Formats: sequence, structure tokens, C-alpha cells
Amino acid sequence: MKELKERERLISYFMEKEEERRILQNKFHKMGRTKKASITDYLNWLENVQEEGNLGHYTASILLVISLMIMAFSPSIGVLLFIGVVSFNIKTYLTRKGEIGPYLVTFAYILRMLKEIEEFQSLTIPGCEHYLERMMEARRKFQKFQKGSYILMSSGKPTGSILEIPLEYMRMFLHIDLIKFNKMLKQLKSLRGEVEEILFIIGYLESMISIGAFRKSLSYYTVPQFSKELHIHCEGLAHPLLENPVSCSLKEERGVLVTGSNASGKSTFLKAVAVNILLAQTIHTVYANYYEGAFVRLYSSMSLRDNLLSGESYYMAEIKALKRILDASKKEAEPPVFCFVDEVLRGTNTIERI
Repeated sequence: MKELKERERLISYFMEKEEERRILQNKFHKMGRTKKASITDYLNWLENVQEEGNLGHYTASILLVISLMIMAFSPSIGVLLFIGVVSFNIKTYLTRKGEIGPYLVTFAYILRMLKEIEEFQSLTIPGCEHYLERMMEARRKFQKFQKGSYILMSSGKPTGSILEIPLEYMRMFLHIDLIKFNKMLKQLKSLRGEVEEILFIIGYLESMISIGAFRKSLSYYTVPQFSKELHIHCEGLAHPLLENPVSCSLKEERGVLVTGSNASGKSTFLKAVAVNILLAQTIHTVYANYYEGAFVRLYSSMSLRDNLLSGESYYMAEIKALKRILDASKKEAEPPVFCFVDEVLRGTNTIERI
């Protein structure tokens, strides 16, 4: 209940404060998004990247310097050693570079996200100070991660600067970007909790803004009222996905059997009630004129199908769905089950069905 009250506070705040909402939306837009997969997926993939020490890279760089020093005393030996070391460095560089390339997407997004969060400290958004402060507190731990990240992130991206050419040779010869990648990878893995904290807050604030937009799109809505008594009372309730819905009312404290002719809207009615109960308990918004009910666990047995690949008949699919509901209802310590069953065992003849 406390969580729902906080959600309602933020939703109402963003609906009233257009300027503050646009400021945050602009910042979130600048952070962008990852195209092929979610940032969470990329973070999970990073966990599978084998951490590589920098001793080999440092050794290769030292050997390169030693070969240059030998040239001063024995040019022929120095040149041969220099060519050998350079060839080895370039080969190992290109191999490792190809391996880490896909993971730079994660680094790029996080760096972009941290850059935008840094500007939050100059913003004044009274309704969100707690959340912005939490993000800025987490960002402060990424100073080492951000420092010198240009060395890695600018690799392979031509900027037109004449300094880019010698810098690219330095990368291949001395592996400076690979060394930086290994350091950033280790730091990012240790800061996984902070990254998830920032992502959660961003997603949370964005979702509250989106709920406000959803409310604006409805012709009417109501904020739900919750009680400890097991009942549901709603007036003018409709399905939010229908353009011209027929609203309905419901006031019950026990099970309900809905009957009617074909295509009379029985299934739509069940879905409308189920969806609005879900919306009430999640986004604190109901497509109705009035809603009151208890907190429940939603279960359904609707639109079931057989599965030829698993060898599961339509009858078995229905039986398993019903068993799942019955098993859930036995857990007395949890909120009660509110279940929706559409045409129970309709694939079975009437006598056996009863």
C-alpha cells in the first residue's frame, strides 16, 4: 500500500508539473537506448566475459621499448626484435579487439547515462529530489570508470583529427585501449549493483510519467480504493483497449457465474474485470468511474490451446490450468486468489465436464 501511495504521488506530480516532466524526459531521451537487446541483457553478457590481466600487455609494451633501446647499440638485432614485437602486438591486438567489440555497447550506454546524470545536480525538481540524489550518489562511484574512457571509446571511430592516426598506432603497438578495457570491465563488474540502482530509478520515473500519459489517453479513470474485506465493487468499468466500450458495473462478495448468448460479451467482461484489477494493483489506475476491492492474486484459465509438440491435449491444458488455480488457493498465508475461468472444460462433453 505504501508503494502504491508513492506511485500515486509521482504520477500526480508529473501530470501537474509539465516543465519538470519535460526536463526529465529530455534527459532520458539523451541517454538513448540499446537497439539489439536491453541494457540488462548486455550487463548479463558482460558477466560471462573472461577477465584478462594486463601483465601480458605491459610485457609486450616493455619489450617494444627494449627493442628500440637495443637499436642504439645493435641496429640489426634491434630492428629484428622490433619487427617481431610489433607483429606480435598487432596480431594479439586485432584478435582481442574483435572479441571485446560487442561489449563496448554496454560501456558506451553507461558512460552516456552517467554524463546525463551528472547534470541532475544543477536541476531543481522538488518532487524527485530523493530519486535524483540516489542516482547522483551511485554515479560518484564511477569516477575511475569514467576517467580516461576516451582512450577506449574513441577507438575505431574516425573523428577527422590528425591526432587520431598516431593514437591508433599507439593502441596497436602498446595495447592502451585493451588495458583500459580490462580495467573498466573489472570496475563495472564491481559496480553492478550501482548500475542496476540507476537503471531501476530511471525506469521507475519513466514508468510514472507513462502512467500519467495513459491516464490522459482515457476518457475517464478512477484511483482505486482498497479494503481488507474480500469483495469487489466497480461502476462504469470498461476494457481500456476498446475504442467504444460498453461499461458495466459489478458488486460481489462471492463467486460469479456469467451466462449469456454467443457474442454477448461474456469473455470481454471477464477480461475487463481482470485487467482492471491488475491495473489497480500495479499502476493505481482503473478504467472505471469507481473501484473498490481487496488485494488479490490473479489467476486465469482463458484462451487455452493444445500443444502438439509437447503432446499436451486441449483437455490436459485445461486440467493443468485449473489445478494451478486450486493449488494457489491453498496458500492461506498469501492474498486470496481471484480467478477467471472462461467456459470451463468446453472441450469435454457435458456429463464428464460436470
